[in-house]
Amino acid sequence: HGRFTDRWRVRRGGRLVLAEAVRLDGPVRDLLDRPALGQGARAVAAFLIIAPNAEARLDEVRALLADAPFPHGVSAFNKMLLARLAAPSPEALRSAIVRLLASLRGRAAPRVWQ
Repeated sequence: HGRFTDRWRVRRGGRLVLAEAVRLDGPVRDLLDRPALGQGARAVAAFLIIAPNAEARLDEVRALLADAPFPHGVSAFNKMLLARLAAPSPEALRSAIVRLLASLRGRAAPRVWQ
């Protein structure tokens, strides 16, 4: 049992352009086992890029995640790109994020991720 709450907002010029709230409360493992929630995930992440060229990188990010052995989705809109990952282990999630970071930055992932 546990409680996970994550809430964030993105504003441009004081105007709300993206909002998200996630709350898992109670038997978190059982919740993440549900097909519509996590399909058995034990590690989840949202990866958000906000940049003038974010939408143009959609195919690149989808290709980077194409062989990921876990559920994921990527969408782009309003100069933002959002990837959601639901991995069976923290190691699998970390590996995917390191690949994303390295590709998107054009150099190795930051030291803390290596």
